[in-house]
Amino acid sequence: MRVLVTGAGGFIGSHVVAALARRGADPVGLVRHASDRSAALGVEVVEADYRDPRAIERALDASSARALVHAAWRLAPGSAYLHDAANVGELESSLRLFTTAERAGCTRIVGIGTCLEYATSNEAVSEDAPLRPATLYAASKAALFLTSQAWASEVGVSFAWPRLYYPFGPREAPTRLIPTVVNALLRGERVATTEGLQQRSFLFVEDVADAIAAITLSGSEGAFNVGSPATTSVRELVEQLASRVGRTDLLDIGAFPARPDDPSMLWPDTRRLSALGWQPSVARDEALARTIDWWRANPVGPR
Repeated sequence: MRVLVTGAGGFIGSHVVAALARRGADPVGLVRHASDRSAALGVEVVEADYRDPRAIERALDASSARALVHAAWRLAPGSAYLHDAANVGELESSLRLFTTAERAGCTRIVGIGTCLEYATSNEAVSEDAPLRPATLYAASKAALFLTSQAWASEVGVSFAWPRLYYPFGPREAPTRLIPTVVNALLRGERVATTEGLQQRSFLFVEDVADAIAAITLSGSEGAFNVGSPATTSVRELVEQLASRVGRTDLLDIGAFPARPDDPSMLWPDTRRLSALGWQPSVARDEALARTIDWWRANPVGPR
């Protein structure tokens, strides 16, 4: 299958391109700038802005892609993405992208959602759980899912929606939790955290991307939770990172209070994904080691 992947130079998209290729598909990476090509080496790359319908039409025509994976969601670097007003623009651009792709001959469209679409719960959440987004980012994703699913049914397009929990690994934005902790530890700086009691479903990005590829190629429709079926506390994960770096002495656990709006539990029911025959393949210890090694080779300075 020929698959066009938006955001192919980014954290999720670059790994999705590789995962599709490993599974025997024929991915084409869509990047905005030539400088983004390095993350999608080994596959065909097209330069275009996914917000530009004419550029997308040309990219689809040139690539002959009949499936689309939309992994891009472009906000200003370092923005408070949960509350960034630009999320509304991404919602609008994504809807235009999907309709343009359908008119150009795509019969399979896969968007990328977030676990934050769901109502908060202290139990494992299945895909049919109520949606109750509490931020503009999550609301924009939920609106895209609901609108796209209804539209796809009307026009006869196959549509799937992987909802991601907490991916981590190489090429993650340096402002995110794990890169922030790892880079500070590698620089020998103190790391102040909350008590870190909140439970999260962390999954190595290569496994996340492989799950997205499996969903894409399966032809199955609807939402799929993509995360680890077991949760880990933020504190435990930070302590594991510090132990691997050899700098547990730099941790200041409980140095500041937890955010009152931070959910205590984000836990996916992954049985629908497992029914496709998919299971994660990278053990946690290996994933953390590979993540740390990548940041050693690609360090960032203090913010």
